[in-house]
Amino acid sequence: MSPLQAAERVLGTAAVATPVTTQSADVATSPLTRQEHQVVALLDKGLADKQIAAKLVISRRTAEGHVRRILAELGCTSRTQVATWAITNLVKRS
Repeated sequence: MSPLQAAERVLGTAAVATPVTTQSADVATSPLTRQEHQVVALLDKGLADKQIAAKLVISRRTAEGHVRRILAELGCTSRTQVATWAITNLVKRS
């Protein structure tokens, strides 16, 4: 189960919105870089650091560094909290 699915189960909602592109106003005002947004999108799918590295064609250590910085910048202590942040802040509202 992905963090998104876990959040939906806990909140009793289903996300029907689609993620925004990097040109949106929400992303422009976000504390994260473009690549960190890509990492957040992959975290939201439940991918591990090794899988994130493979998808973004970066080293595993670089992926781990991105995840650490994302957690610190957002004040989160878990990947699930990052996924919840993404749902709240990076999803278009129809």
